[in-house]
Amino acid sequence: MEIIHAKGLPAPKGHYSLAILSNGLLFASGILPEELPASQTDSFERQVISALKRAKGVLEAGHSSMNQINELSHR
Repeated sequence: MEIIHAKGLPAPKGHYSLAILSNGLLFASGILPEELPASQTDSFERQVISALKRAKGVLEAGHSSMNQINELSHR
C-alpha cells in the first residue's frame, strides 16, 4: 500500500490522503475544486473543471490517468 502525494496540490487536512495505491488499484476520494474567488464560485462549470483538473493530477501522481477510471461518483 502506498500513500499518494501530488505536487502542486494542497495536502488534505487531518489524517486523510489524496489517494491510496494498493494491489495495482488507485483509490481516490474527496477531491474538491480549488478555492475560487467569490465571484466565480457560482459557476458550476468552473467548479467541475477545477475538480477534474485536480483529479487528473492525483491520478498522474499515482501512475494512472483519466482513461483508466473504473468508477466515478459525486455527491
